[in-house]
Amino acid sequence: MLYKSCMNTDKIEERVEEPLLELLESMGGWPVLEGDNWKEENFDWVEVVGKLRLYNNDILVSLWVGPDGKNSDQYIVQFDQSDLVLPSSEYYHQGINHPIMKAYKEILTNIASLLGADKSQAEKDMHDVIAFEIELAMIMTPPHERRNFSKIYEKLKLSELSAQVPAFNFTRYLEIVLPQNLDPEENVVIYASKYFKKLTKIVEDTDKRDLANYILMRFIRHRINNLDKRFEKIQNELYRLLYGREEMPARWKFCIAYVNGNLGMSVGSLFVRQYFDGQSKQDMLYLTSEIQNQFKDLVEEVEWLSNTTKETARNKLDAMIHNIGYPDLVLNDTQLHKEIEGLDYSEDEFFENVLKNLNGRTIREMSMLGQSVNRSIWTTTPAVVNAYYSRNRNQIMFPAGILQPPFYHKYFPKAMNFGGIGVVIGHEITHGFDDKGKQFDEQGNINQWWDEDSSTSFRDKAQCIINQYSDFTVGEVGVNLNGLNTQGENIADNGGIKQAFRAYTEWKEKNGPEPPLPQLPEIDADQLFFLNFAQVWCGTARPEALRSKLKTAVHAPGKYRVLGTLANSEDFSSAFSCKKNEKMNPEKKCKVW
Repeated sequence: MLYKSCMNTDKIEERVEEPLLELLESMGGWPVLEGDNWKEENFDWVEVVGKLRLYNNDILVSLWVGPDGKNSDQYIVQFDQSDLVLPSSEYYHQGINHPIMKAYKEILTNIASLLGADKSQAEKDMHDVIAFEIELAMIMTPPHERRNFSKIYEKLKLSELSAQVPAFNFTRYLEIVLPQNLDPEENVVIYASKYFKKLTKIVEDTDKRDLANYILMRFIRHRINNLDKRFEKIQNELYRLLYGREEMPARWKFCIAYVNGNLGMSVGSLFVRQYFDGQSKQDMLYLTSEIQNQFKDLVEEVEWLSNTTKETARNKLDAMIHNIGYPDLVLNDTQLHKEIEGLDYSEDEFFENVLKNLNGRTIREMSMLGQSVNRSIWTTTPAVVNAYYSRNRNQIMFPAGILQPPFYHKYFPKAMNFGGIGVVIGHEITHGFDDKGKQFDEQGNINQWWDEDSSTSFRDKAQCIINQYSDFTVGEVGVNLNGLNTQGENIADNGGIKQAFRAYTEWKEKNGPEPPLPQLPEIDADQLFFLNFAQVWCGTARPEALRSKLKTAVHAPGKYRVLGTLANSEDFSSAFSCKKNEKMNPEKKCKVW
């Protein structure tokens, strides 16, 4: 029914903007549409951002209920700075007359006009909206300054937080969003107290009309995705600017992704029953156990870790929870029905179906408050091509969707499986011991468990990786990689490939050599391992997308993940008999694990 409603484009075209206008009216109206009829005395910004959070929108304020960073068995209310419309604050730092900012303003003006605003009024109002967002960008702490969680984590009573930031009515905000009232003596966590103080100052100095226009614009921007083709066209203009995308994906692709994103366990059930067999799960259990043992050996071998830190690292490794393939509930119809409880979709009302999903997600998340955390629970769904490490659960997850070519196939030579999914497993394990993962202990709590000498050695070794990747220039756009922002992923890639290759070498010693692939007789098994690792990251991107991603991404583009990792790998140089001091076999190799 959800998919049908998404594909029911005749009805979506027929209803035009009506569903959104009704919703805006219930929020007090969007000033740019209301003109002189909009009454600022009825506007309470905390109330409006609270109501919008009920639709899973974090605007100005980021709020979630999740495991406490320093007590990971308990869920707690947590606050942080919000995000912006454009993917990087750099765009805003270039000022309102930058071409991207001008185009962004035009897009907002066109949205307002389509919803019924006067064109000249819309231009003026959207200029003021962007000027406000530029101010907002200036008070946000950039990602590279937020990598040390101990520094930004702050736990205090709700009453203390309210006293620290009196201009934001936290109690009122939480009354709207949470299913039950939070006692002023209850603890909450905040990761950006400086931001909140600066935010309330900006809000006080901003005209209420501009503020209301901005807050509702943030909500509208997402909701036009669920309206007719006129809005789709405008939305695509933003994607073309930022990522070079020439056209929207086919509607059926959009709808499948949408349904999988909202009913992921049900879709996962269809996928698992039809395509995922028991052998894949057994192979993964074996690979994960072997590769984890290799990491344990690496911890023992490194000379720069003290004995006490090594012992704690072993404990963290032993406590790591493995989730592979899918949770049992996807094969249990009774449990699956819980995912859709209370969801009453209509084939003619895609817009309202989306609101039900957003609201349902918020209610589920907020109702976790007061429960204790089940650290083995699945926080992703089966039919996705991805893998995860969760720092505050000390948990790795490999959904069924990634267990297919080029990462894995039950009939692939072992060299390809170890070089594909094997490296991904090693990568996720290493995340528990990268620059962010090392700040969390075996229970997923922020905890300084490294002694000072080990920490200093780690920083020196990580700096080598930071410098190495910062030296890569992405030729297509003439921009260097950000080695600081990508260090965690690069450390994980370098550790992952070493563990996987060692595990494969051990497998060969037990089982004997593998024959070459019939069409590639000249490539031996060790070389095949590295070839499949490279093939996994084979891809292409438009220059605009590369430029955008280089500003914000925590992953380097695939090409540099391959070149950087292999240049550091002695196993690679040996497999391909690389000459010393060549580009792919430099004398100085960076190594953390």
